[in-house]
Amino acid sequence: MTAAAQLRAATDRLAAAGIDTARLDAEVLLAHALRIGRAALYARLQEEMADTGPFATYVERRLRREPIAYIVGEQEFWSLPFVVTPDVLIPRPETELIVSAALEGAAPSAPVGSGRRDSMQQAPTERRPPVLDLGTGSGCIAVALARELPDSDVTAVDISPAALAVAKTNADRHGVAERITFLAGDLYEPLHAGATFELIVSNPPYLAPNDPVSPELAFEPHIALQAGADGLDVIRRLVAGAAARLAPGGRLLIEMGAGQADAVLALASAAGLQNARVERDLAGIPRLLVAEGRGTGRGG
Repeated sequence: MTAAAQLRAATDRLAAAGIDTARLDAEVLLAHALRIGRAALYARLQEEMADTGPFATYVERRLRREPIAYIVGEQEFWSLPFVVTPDVLIPRPETELIVSAALEGAAPSAPVGSGRRDSMQQAPTERRPPVLDLGTGSGCIAVALARELPDSDVTAVDISPAALAVAKTNADRHGVAERITFLAGDLYEPLHAGATFELIVSNPPYLAPNDPVSPELAFEPHIALQAGADGLDVIRRLVAGAAARLAPGGRLLIEMGAGQADAVLALASAAGLQNARVERDLAGIPRLLVAEGRGTGRGG
């Protein structure tokens, strides 16, 4: 059977199961089974392929609505490939809004030892960890920011040791492991007393039990998705603790779910954060809280 015929058969089965991306999924799975890229697969569509490795198994897994990223073990984020396992949430395109918003307000990068001194007046050869990623999961945000801000260090926190292991793998893969400190614990709990940050970012769980979700979400870690009756349990704690952890003028960026903007803005106001606003994602959904700590000066 040719590769084209195998793709048609798999596409038909996936489409019959109600999977909207049936053709794309079939291509990704066959290319993965053959250990080639999709471009190379297109060049071989008319070849006879009697042995396609575990392609049939991959298709069966997808028919059960297991996400493609878990089957192939990888997901792209910020144009970088990230290892993903069922221990971590699969990175979504909308979460890239956190990275882009973080970079919009970042100070220009300076090489280590350039003489730039931060608000704590450390020696120029030291780096103060200015970025805190809470609930790092796969590490996609932490790694992307570490690559984009090469003179900055990042602290990445997650309650799941298994998730931290995945994040460390991704940091190693992209050459930034030496600038990311990984801490196991619940939000701010593992941080040193008095530690402050110029930037706090988080893609926390924000789903409520009755929120409509796709069947694929059943495969992702519950702890990374749901957060109480209204989906705001974790965001409440994130916002409430932010003022004490932000350097003067530092910024807080938190992803949220559809319909949560008013409630999250009220939380930011109650916490004493300044200049709070919500940015929309590419679909026009209010998606990202942006707020500042007390004071007008910005560390760094």
